Amino acid sequence: MELLNYCKEKRKIIIYGAGFFGKIVRCFLLENGIDISCFVVTEEPKEREVLEAKVLEMEKVCDIASADTGIVICGNHKICNEMQAYAISIGIRDYYVVSESEIQSMDEKTDYNRRFHNNGRRILLYHRVGVADCDIWNMFTSPDNFKNHLQYLKKEYRIVKYEDIDINNNRDELAITIDDGYVDSYTTIMPIVCECEVPVTIFVSTGNIGTDKEFWWDTIEGTIIDNISCPKEIYWDGELLNLNSKEERINACWKIWNKVFRVNDCQRTQMIDELISLTKYEKKNRPEYRTVNERELVELDRCPWITIGAHTVSHTRLTSLSDKEKNKEILKSKEKIESILNHDIKSMSFPFGCRNDYDIVTIDAVRHAGYDRAASVESNFEDNTERYNMPRLSICDSSRNSNMRVLKRALALNSNSRW
Repeated sequence: MELLNYCKEKRKIIIYGAGFFGKIVRCFLLENGIDISCFVVTEEPKEREVLEAKVLEMEKVCDIASADTGIVICGNHKICNEMQAYAISIGIRDYYVVSESEIQSMDEKTDYNRRFHNNGRRILLYHRVGVADCDIWNMFTSPDNFKNHLQYLKKEYRIVKYEDIDINNNRDELAITIDDGYVDSYTTIMPIVCECEVPVTIFVSTGNIGTDKEFWWDTIEGTIIDNISCPKEIYWDGELLNLNSKEERINACWKIWNKVFRVNDCQRTQMIDELISLTKYEKKNRPEYRTVNERELVELDRCPWITIGAHTVSHTRLTSLSDKEKNKEILKSKEKIESILNHDIKSMSFPFGCRNDYDIVTIDAVRHAGYDRAASVESNFEDNTERYNMPRLSICDSSRNSNMRVLKRALALNSNSRW
């Protein structure tokens, strides 16, 4: 690879750009025996270190233009052009611009075996532990891989309960969470957690407790993928959906998901009922797709390694709801779990949890409902709301081998000094 040849000719290597692409290059170079002097960024850095390398403002690096220093520019096409223009403007002529195709190639060739020790707080997010023939939503981690993950994390990290993470300290610690409350939380996750003696928090969506109903996204998958009566095409919600090949069916599932994801529970039910009718689906409510029942929830709660949290009632995107509906989803979920377990529930997680999936009104509703904290996927807000949108790394590794790359890659490439 040309980048390696360029770096080997230099005494020092500096990576210009400390974001996602820069981290991939850092890991790739390390695995090829090349360390870097530092990352540099155009403006005052928000982080002092990234992956155990200092982050400096470019103008403050004294010998950056020396002949034996290599400058590796990393970013998407637009950012690389801006970085390159800036480098030239301050007199730098010797540099190497890493293309996006090279980034992809480096990523594929990197094992991410290096354990970095300045990652700060980390919260991992899993959904399902099991083996599925079809996993179009990317939710499954195989039982062997989940067990291997826990054993590795226990050895390498200080694992704490999600509820015990101290927002005021940026200690190098890690928490593990599970969303949704599928029955495999009881049948598969609990035995592994107990064997490994690792604490986890399970956030349970309460709307289907005590029923055999599937979550709405699983019903979508069932109607299109797991349905021998499904026609070759349907006209649904003003759009013609071709369903001939497996690829077309998967694409159709995602199109349907993107529409029903944006409406409330009542509208979604109507849309999915129409879908069931159009696809001639004999709804079968697969037992492995149900939510834990009350007895199983109580037993999970009794496990010393498991804490139960709430995950709304209907698993609806909260920003798609009125303020009244938001409050109901957040409060009723808490009350349902408390009525089953006979004690307070102090934590919850937002459905989907990305930046457009919750807002400050949502956070206010969480506070008023009596929660101590809430987990998201991406963090929108800081300061006094930080504990109510704690970001997490989503992990999915459904492969049936014991490769740890998925977990290690997520931990390396999502490092952040605040988290």
